[in-house]
Amino acid sequence: MLIFSIFIYNIILEILTCGCIFFIILFEVIFKILFRHNNKCFLIKKTYLYLIKKFQSLYEKYDHIFEICAKDDNIETYSHCSDYEQMFKGIDHNGCSNLNKACPIITKYIKQLEESSENVTEGCIYLYYYMHGKFIVNKSSCNILAIYKKLLQAYCDANAGKKCNDLLAHINNYDFVKMKKLMDQHSSFFDRTYKDDSNCEYAKECAESYEQYIKDCYGFVNSYYCNELKNFKYDYEDKMKEAKCPGVPNILTSAEVIDLQYFVVIPVSTILVICFISFILCKVNNNKYILYIKH
Repeated sequence: MLIFSIFIYNIILEILTCGCIFFIILFEVIFKILFRHNNKCFLIKKTYLYLIKKFQSLYEKYDHIFEICAKDDNIETYSHCSDYEQMFKGIDHNGCSNLNKACPIITKYIKQLEESSENVTEGCIYLYYYMHGKFIVNKSSCNILAIYKKLLQAYCDANAGKKCNDLLAHINNYDFVKMKKLMDQHSSFFDRTYKDDSNCEYAKECAESYEQYIKDCYGFVNSYYCNELKNFKYDYEDKMKEAKCPGVPNILTSAEVIDLQYFVVIPVSTILVICFISFILCKVNNNKYILYIKH
């Protein structure tokens, strides 16, 4: 009976070992298909090809809407904007400017988004960036994020803006700060040309900043910030096609490639561990079997 049990156990271990070898070969084939061409996944590239210049076009589109709404001859009056001093009471705004115009401009901007069936949440995220250029004189004494939230809340209360309320409920201070940095980088990067080496140092700094930012998006993170960072990646790569900057990367790291690498590496590592343990157990049991036969 013991001999039979050992025999069955060895068969099971052999099956496990063969299964391990099969899965290792399978994962190796998948890995080679997905991560050829300098680890740049062609499936990902094809899937996201439509995103090229999306970040740039959205930035310009919402900036155009904001500039129209911010023109002095276009500013309208709204009842909920009548007392801006009271609205911003308790908020550090000594370093801000033109706050008497902030509420009507932001109100008109959001109304414009709603009337033109634009993505209100998306437009409001870009709005935070435009407010920096319009209303800040001294950053240290102008809490623009608190003012931004207050203005959105005032609009929502006056107009029952459900989409705006949804945005307010999910505002993350850290993400908004990162979005501001990303938009600053975007604006400065695309205002330059890279056909000679005069701006190459800035392009290098831009790529290094991106590589730091994208780390927050590893692990299948789904956030507006990460999605916009992916869009920026494709804009950057499109811009750098004509660049003449030795030592500056033309291709930036893709969060999806890292995610898929983890997706492949972790199962393969697990299978290797199982195979190793199976091999050791097989050897141990074979030795026991031999000793048993001898005795």
